[in-house]
Amino acid sequence: MGGAANAEEAIPPSINLEQAVSSTIDHNYGIRLEQIGTEAGEGALETASGEFDWNVVADASAFRERLPPLSPWAYGTGISDWNYSAGVQKKLRSGVEISPSVGTDVLKDPDVTSRRWISRGAVRFEMLVPLARGGGAASAAANELFARRDLDGRYALYRHQVANSVLETVSAYWECVGATQALQILTASEHEAAEMEAVVTRLARAELFSLAYVEQAQSNSREKQTRRVNAELEQYKARQTLGVSMGMDALALSAPPLPADTFPDLDEPHLPPPRDYGRVILFAQDNREDLSAALASKEALAYLSNAARRDLRPRVDLSLQLSYDGIDAGHRPQAFLFNENDGLRVMGGLSMEFPIEKRLYSGQLRQALAEEEQADVLRQQLSQSIASEVMIALQEVANTYAAYHVSLEAEKYYAEALRKERKRFLIGDSSFIDVISLQDGYRDAQLETISARQAHLIALATLRFASGTLVHGEKSSGTVGIGELTVVPHFE
Repeated sequence: MGGAANAEEAIPPSINLEQAVSSTIDHNYGIRLEQIGTEAGEGALETASGEFDWNVVADASAFRERLPPLSPWAYGTGISDWNYSAGVQKKLRSGVEISPSVGTDVLKDPDVTSRRWISRGAVRFEMLVPLARGGGAASAAANELFARRDLDGRYALYRHQVANSVLETVSAYWECVGATQALQILTASEHEAAEMEAVVTRLARAELFSLAYVEQAQSNSREKQTRRVNAELEQYKARQTLGVSMGMDALALSAPPLPADTFPDLDEPHLPPPRDYGRVILFAQDNREDLSAALASKEALAYLSNAARRDLRPRVDLSLQLSYDGIDAGHRPQAFLFNENDGLRVMGGLSMEFPIEKRLYSGQLRQALAEEEQADVLRQQLSQSIASEVMIALQEVANTYAAYHVSLEAEKYYAEALRKERKRFLIGDSSFIDVISLQDGYRDAQLETISARQAHLIALATLRFASGTLVHGEKSSGTVGIGELTVVPHFE
């Protein structure tokens, strides 16, 4: 039973291109790593935004203090104090901090005969306003602004990784199709050579052929067998590459997939004329997600450099407090706000912090500016690379189709020449070596056609990747138009 189950599990799955791409998007480990990166970015943004959350604060304390023996009558008396406070705090994105609260102190009269309470309390609204450093969203919310723009860049990198992984899968799939078709041709060539060896051997034994032909036929048959064995290895490697790109787990790779599709028919590509190449480059730069990520990185770092520049200023804060206070001496600790001793109170103040040596902040500014400049240089370098990639991809599409068209003609001519040579051989006008030579030429022409067709299909997918049109999607999703993979994109 176990052996049967293992044999059944070892059967390689047959998949089409759409299934391969879908598996890549769902299971590719490179895509998953970038997806985790976006989740980390979402956490970083949530952390930075949490700086502006409402916070509830509360406090309760009590103590008892004995008074010194000022007189024989006061000896042994003391003060009992209970303190309660509660409120909320919030920092605004402008840098202003507000703290509404309510609190009370309840003291017991040290005169043990009075048994009175002295209650002091207030309802307060406190506000801290940064007047220089720390004020404004560019400074107070710099970390949040950085995290939000950085998250945009992470999403863009995720989509770019999806496109890159899909390109790898599409290329691997066409290579697998090409390797499979090449194996079929070489297998058929091996069978043909073996049959020819058997025929030549019989004819030589009948003394109708020279014995030298037997050795030539045997050599030809072994050479074809060697090429078929090598083709099997190449096909297996292509299947493994496809399985890895699809995100198959380790055990599933024991039976890598086989392609269910064959090469589609190819039409002449409609490429833009050279006068429109500039527009094509700009189109690609607008659509490439890795360039969007590089721009987002530069803009995110600009928030930090702006904040670091503001940190060079002295810190000046204005503090304001508006409160309603009261005090009561009696048996009701809560009565301090309901008697003739209550009233409004307003208080204001200024505080300043001025570092004598600014190495901490100047160093932070230099680092932030250098990182921003570095991100901008990388963006420009990437922009240059994208332009070159698009131009090369356009040339590859044109040249691979031309090679495919020529290889089809070469295959047709070889097929006709081989047909005629076989007729000549049957009537004795041609040698055995001539037939084998043309058979090899025809086989090589077939393989060249497969290689050219494969190269053209990969070039079309590469052009879509280079121009940013391979994958369509929003923040955390991606879709691929399978029908679009065999046509040139519209650069509009």
